[in-house]
Amino acid sequence: MDTAARWRILVLSLLVIAGAVYLFTRNDPRLQPGMTSAPCTSDGESVTGCGIDDWAGLCRYRAENALLLEQQATPDVVMIGDSITRAWPIEDDGIVGRGIDRQTSAQMLVRFRQDVVRLRPRIVHILAGTNDIAGNTGPISPDIYLANIASMADLARARGIVVVLGTVPPADHFRPVSEATPGPWVQRLNDLLKQYAESEGIVLADYHSALAAPDGGPIGEYYHDPIHPGKAGYAVMQPVLERALAEARTRISGLK
Repeated sequence: MDTAARWRILVLSLLVIAGAVYLFTRNDPRLQPGMTSAPCTSDGESVTGCGIDDWAGLCRYRAENALLLEQQATPDVVMIGDSITRAWPIEDDGIVGRGIDRQTSAQMLVRFRQDVVRLRPRIVHILAGTNDIAGNTGPISPDIYLANIASMADLARARGIVVVLGTVPPADHFRPVSEATPGPWVQRLNDLLKQYAESEGIVLADYHSALAAPDGGPIGEYYHDPIHPGKAGYAVMQPVLERALAEARTRISGLK
C-alpha cells in the first residue's frame, strides 16, 4: 500500500470517528437542555446551536414579534412564507414579512400562531408550496399540503383575520436538491388552491399566471435562478399582491 492510500484511509477513519462522536453527543440526553424558558438566542437561533432543534423556525422572529407586541404595534398585513416571501421588497410599513428560506407548509403551520395570530393583523398573506414540491421536509401529498393551508386559514379566520392565498409560482427545477419535476405538481397544487379559495370565499393572489410562460415554466427574465423571482419578477408580482390586499380590505369594510 502506497503512502497516498494510507493517508486516504487515515483521513476517512478520522471522519468516521468525528461523525460517530457527533451523533453520540447529539443523542446523549444528558447534554440536551430540554424544556427551557429561553430556547432561542438573541440572533434567532436555537440555544443548542443545532438548526434542526428549531425545525419550524420558531426562534427566527421571536424577538421581533416580542418587540411588536411590546410596542402594541398591530400590523395591517403579515406575509408568511418561504424564501420568496422573505426576499419580497416590502416598502409598506403596515406589512410585516415572516418568510423563512426553504420552509414548507408544515413548518409554517407550526409557527403560524406565533408569527401571525399573536400579532393580530387584519390580513394574512400565505404563500407556500414550492418547497413542499421539492420535498424539503420529506415526501408530502397534495392533500396533506392543502390540509396545512386550510389549517392556517382556519386559525386566521377564527380570529377575524382575512386570508389571502398566493398561488405557487412556477419553477424550472430543484436540482441538485431534489429530482422532483415542478411543472405538473405546481399545476396540481394551484388547482387545489383555486378550488379551495373559491369554495371558502378566500381572496386569491394568482402569481403563477403573472410569472408563467405558455408552457407553464417560469418566464426567464423574471427569475434570477430556477426557483426564485428576481427584481423583474417581484415587479410583476407586486400589482397582484396589491389587488388582492385591496379586495381583502374591501371585505373588512363590508364587515363593519
